[in-house]
Amino acid sequence: VLPYVLNAKAAGATATTDTGVLVLNQDGSLQDKAAREGQAMTGLLGATPSSEPGVFGQFFSRAAVGADAAIQFYGYPAYWLPDGETTALQSLFADRFNGLEVASIGQGNSALGMDPAILFQSVLGETMDSFSWFLYRGTVSGPGVTKSNNEVLWHENVPAQPLMRKGDEVLGIDSGIFISRFLKFWPVDTGTAIVLAKLSGKGVSSKNDCIVFLVQDDLTLLPLMREGDIACDWDCPRIGVIQQVEVEPSTGRYLIQASLTGASTRNQALFAGSAGYGDSGTGKFKRLPAMVLRKGARFDTGFSDVTTVKSILIEPRTDKNGAGGKGLGSILTAAGYGVITIQFQNGAKELVSGLLVP
Repeated sequence: VLPYVLNAKAAGATATTDTGVLVLNQDGSLQDKAAREGQAMTGLLGATPSSEPGVFGQFFSRAAVGADAAIQFYGYPAYWLPDGETTALQSLFADRFNGLEVASIGQGNSALGMDPAILFQSVLGETMDSFSWFLYRGTVSGPGVTKSNNEVLWHENVPAQPLMRKGDEVLGIDSGIFISRFLKFWPVDTGTAIVLAKLSGKGVSSKNDCIVFLVQDDLTLLPLMREGDIACDWDCPRIGVIQQVEVEPSTGRYLIQASLTGASTRNQALFAGSAGYGDSGTGKFKRLPAMVLRKGARFDTGFSDVTTVKSILIEPRTDKNGAGGKGLGSILTAAGYGVITIQFQNGAKELVSGLLVP
């Protein structure tokens, strides 16, 4: 699935027809080109500001694909102009390869799972789980909405519902700690989502203001890691900065790369866990991450001398809006195998693969 912007100066393209989404076969041949700016919609269903179909407006140059190709849905945000109206509206579309566009949510609709007077306004980021349900971030307007609570993260499962909202109080009743920003998010088939968020409020500082949550299937929030937490190792270092997060959506396996407090020779580690372990009740501790590699550890790849780890790097693929698991490349497989980059004290730098999350 390839979002595109054409050269509007070239023959056949204008400023009102130069964006869209192509579907390509594995050999690069064209399968579908129906989703294009200026094209009439072939079949519009679902939540729309108007019951009448119209034409596509500007596309956002983004797309998402679920991990299960058999379902054959993909998604994208775009403007659309309903028949008989003059104002283009932002919408999020799910499209089947047979050319049926389904508007999942549109600007001016009542925000899903919220007070009907609160209206959906814009799409800030989107991804798709293996069952072709959207996980998306957007803004709302209406009664009681301010800059401190105008962003929401929704999952489009049945029924569609908000998972988290900017301004929500977290980490206990009357904690005085609130969600201030959504940084990154991934769908998880075995739960709902994994979210990297920024906090504000009581006791929050630059040393503890980032956190990774698992939104569980009962919609409770399980903190997986927070900056300032004690990391489980013999010297009890604390988490410094959460540097990178990667999630494999179909199983919920995940990696977290973080800096640690303490000696500079041991101040970084890689953690691994799975949202698919345990349950949302007494077994939720099984979903927490464990340290699998730490800077300073002795290491033998089999291709170089035994030496110590100098730095660890994972390179997840999220888009610029923080959405992951949307069809981009991944360093982690459903079986838990992955690829990481390790810099060693002897100067070697190697790509190392293996079972990272059993």
